[in-house]
Amino acid sequence: MVKITSPLMSRFARGTLGSTLQFRGGPGGTIGLTRPTPKKTTPLALVSNGVIVRFCTHMMTTYEIHKSPAYETYAAEHVVTNRAAYLHFCLQHWRNGQMIPFEDPELKDETPAPATTISVDPTAPSGTPDIAITYWPPEFFWTIHVLFSPTEIPGPKNCYRGFHFEDPEQLIPRPDVTPGTIWLQVQSWYIDSVNPSLSNKLELVI
Repeated sequence: MVKITSPLMSRFARGTLGSTLQFRGGPGGTIGLTRPTPKKTTPLALVSNGVIVRFCTHMMTTYEIHKSPAYETYAAEHVVTNRAAYLHFCLQHWRNGQMIPFEDPELKDETPAPATTISVDPTAPSGTPDIAITYWPPEFFWTIHVLFSPTEIPGPKNCYRGFHFEDPEQLIPRPDVTPGTIWLQVQSWYIDSVNPSLSNKLELVI
């Protein structure tokens, strides 16, 4: 409980009240009252799931994979739609550290895709996306991960971007994370893959 021992607008008021109101000295000795605005950063794990949902949506829209017999069977057994069945398997695969399934959710491709190289494009204008992949892979997917130490490994909880082979080539924006030193690494995937290929680790100061 907050106890007040002097006027709230005292010229000597300083600091934060209730983690909400901040008192500060203003020009000419006046007292200003401000409300701090928290930085809105989406958790990486949520971003990562959003990346996979985008992939799933593309596969359903373009190839109607959700109409394959395996997903129809699962949907009938669990009283859900075919789309929900396919999304279930996609998220399940991704949380287990493998790429989304195709027609058979039990199929596992152990062939790693060719690796890519990640770098900073020095020709990109300041303040614009400047992360480049040396070649746009013809494989089905690649995912880009933000790591907070040089020993951290890319996985389902630190993916912040993803692309499939039909996306146009482009420079990638830097991740929206707490300022500091980070490392970016790319995983190249074949569909149904359980063994992605890893790029180099790119060190950045945000």
